[in-house]
Amino acid sequence: MRWLASAALIAAVTAFGYVIPAGAIEVSLECSADFYASGDSVFFTWTNDTDSTIVAGNHPPYDIYHAETGELVCMYAFPMEYHLGPHQVAYLFWDQIDCEGNIVPPGRYIVQIWFVIEVPPPYFLVEDDFIILDTASAPEEGPVSRQTSWGRIRSTFR
Repeated sequence: MRWLASAALIAAVTAFGYVIPAGAIEVSLECSADFYASGDSVFFTWTNDTDSTIVAGNHPPYDIYHAETGELVCMYAFPMEYHLGPHQVAYLFWDQIDCEGNIVPPGRYIVQIWFVIEVPPPYFLVEDDFIILDTASAPEEGPVSRQTSWGRIRSTFR
């Protein structure tokens, strides 16, 4: 009977893949700051220090979640693969707009990228988190990204 359970597990892993934390390989995702003012673009860097091309299923390749609720805030579903070559870096950004076209409220968010190396499985995950501050509570000097961006300009006119 034990072999039946093992066979079922092997079949499930083969059919659906499995996830390995990206810390086991040399791929990283890092936000440019810990805090951002409301309406500013959030910048992050996806780095591939492996000897293989990595592939994400969306373009752009990331998903954004609200950290406290786990709610998917922004996901791009363009059915195009995003390839990041060996020892390359991708500079990405998010304009703080949710899936419905609204500016997200202040809070803590998580950016995630799911990817494969060569032929799946396994699937890998890299993520980082950041906080969006209410503009009134953002310190004048500190770790807040204060770059003027199209997201901030758009939020001024809404």
